[in-house]
Parts: sequence; C-alpha cells; structure tokens
Amino acid sequence: MDAKTKLCYRGSLKSCNYSCSYCPFSKKKTTVKELKQDQEALFRFVKSIEERYHHVQAVQIVPYGEALIHDYYWEALARLSSVSNIQAIGAQTNASFSVERKLEVFDISGGERSKLRLWLSFHPSMTSLEKFLKQCELLEKSHISYCVGAVGMMENLPLIQQLRSQLPEHIYMWINKPDISKYNTSYKPTMEEVEAFLKVDPYYTLECRHYPAREEFCAEYAFVEADGSVKLCNISQTVLGNWYQDSKKTDDMEKHCNKKECNCYLAYCRRKDDERLQDFGLFPMFRIPVSQVLHKK
Repeated sequence: MDAKTKLCYRGSLKSCNYSCSYCPFSKKKTTVKELKQDQEALFRFVKSIEERYHHVQAVQIVPYGEALIHDYYWEALARLSSVSNIQAIGAQTNASFSVERKLEVFDISGGERSKLRLWLSFHPSMTSLEKFLKQCELLEKSHISYCVGAVGMMENLPLIQQLRSQLPEHIYMWINKPDISKYNTSYKPTMEEVEAFLKVDPYYTLECRHYPAREEFCAEYAFVEADGSVKLCNISQTVLGNWYQDSKKTDDMEKHCNKKECNCYLAYCRRKDDERLQDFGLFPMFRIPVSQVLHKK
C-alpha cells in the first residue's frame, strides 16, 4: 500500500442529524456503543498515519452520514493535520455544526487550520439559505478553505442561484447531477439544466460526462473503511487488501476495478485525461480549485 498518498476514509457511522427523504442514513439512530466503535476505528486509522504511513499527504473523510457534529472527528482531523507529511485534511459535511465550538476543539487538539478543507453540501429541505450562508461567513472569517455545493434539482434552481450570488466570488460552488441510480445508465441532463447549472458551476459538464473506469489513474489513491478494507475508490466494491496488514500482492491488486464508469466526483476527480480537473491541484478530492486555496493564503 506504500504508493497510496491520497486517502479517503469512511468510518462505520451511518446516521445523520438531517432527515432528507431520499437518504437512508437519516432514518438510523446511532447508539452510544456504535459511536464508540466508530471513534475507536477512526483513531486507529489516525494512529496508523502517525506511526506507520509517513508517505500519506492528504486525507479526506467521506462519511455516509454526518460526522462533523461529533467532536472526535475534529480531534482526528487535528491530529492528522499535525503530522508533518500531511499537506491537507478535510471532510464532507452538511455544515450543521457550531463553527466556533468545533474549531475550538480542532485548535485545542493541535490542529493546523491552514491544512483544513471542508466540502459543504447545501440541503434546501433541511436548512434555510440564511442559516447556511451564516455558516459560510463564519468559516470565511476563520480563514478555513471550503467549497459549497448542492444537487442539481431544477425545482431548487432559484435557491441555488441565490446561494451562488451571495457567496464570496472566490468560493467555488459545485453542482452534482441527481443520483443516477434513479435513472438508466444513459441518463443525461437536459440542455436547459446544463445551461442553468453551468452559470453556477463552470465545471458542471464534468458531471455530465461518462468516464470509462481506468485503474491507472488510481495508483496514488486508496479508499479505507473502518475495518481497514482498502478499495480503489468509494464506488468500487473490490477489496484490495487491509490497511492494517502488509500485502505482498499490492501490484496485482491495484489492477482490479469492478466498475464500468467513474460516475461520481470522488472517482472521476483523479482523471488525468481531462485537463479541467488540473484546476483542482494535487489533491482534487477536496473539490477546491487551486486558485481558491491560494486566495486564502
């Protein structure tokens, strides 16, 4: 696994404080025991980076549910950020946490804010535009790098347009196409959708492409789960090995992918055959253009 320098981590947490109708994790309540197990798995992963995997340069937490409402995720991010070889750490979140309180936890735990990258998802059915923008404003004042985005549903277009117009100009706002599992594999956004969402997200046509899966773009990446299972990415189901066990067959394992297409950003962002993705720099999984990170410095 030594070639893997860019990691995504997903713990066992499968609950969320939001109750979006389309999401199964909003319907699951996590027990105290389950939270403890998730915390132990997360800190085991962090310890492996601190003590063994000194080549790792970036870690993105991509939970099923909402992780950043829990202090231990901020403690873990802080510990990762204090590792000298780590250049960037971050997480996907609905931004429903207390910015001041959680950044205090991050700071007390030794976190380096300059390394923090947050991927914020706007859920119009769960929060107001005003509340969400206030969260963005607090992150901006705290000098935290972040991106903002939403699912490209036409019924939400007016709110999405308002959000874009009220965000700082330098903040990138992404648009995800609706979950393709609800459609057949030939689903494509209409021209009206493409034109509307391109005005919000200049990279929206990346979402509309069908990228054939190519394992050679995954050499630097790994997707690690709570039990240590390693896969090429978040949508691949092929287990390559275990993060906590040495493997003598890594080279052979890296050639396996059971997907025909890279049909989500975390999968296709690593493509080197699309020049537009170079705008997201060395660590594209955070979905923050290089120009925005430079703006923060």
